[in-house]
Amino acid sequence: MHEIARWDLDQLYQVEDILTPILELKEQYYERTDVGVLSKLIQAIEKAEYYLYCRSAEESVSSENTILTVKVKELKSEVQQVIIQSEVEITDNTRLIKDELSA
Repeated sequence: MHEIARWDLDQLYQVEDILTPILELKEQYYERTDVGVLSKLIQAIEKAEYYLYCRSAEESVSSENTILTVKVKELKSEVQQVIIQSEVEITDNTRLIKDELSA
């Protein structure tokens, strides 16, 4: 019989808490509005999504997995809204600069 492939999930997260690093980066981003922190936040969310996908593929779907997946998706949506809002602000700022240059 063939053995089912398994991922080394301990390599992704040495600790069980996958939300804390994301929440810390989110807090850092809101304090500084730093693009570098935003990039790390996006990477942390992608890592969590990958981890949860692997975990759900290896284990029967647990309520803990489901809850974590929902929370990560909510955080991802929040970050997407931040990105959309910053694009709107950049567009508005660009428009203001163009208007000032035209005046």
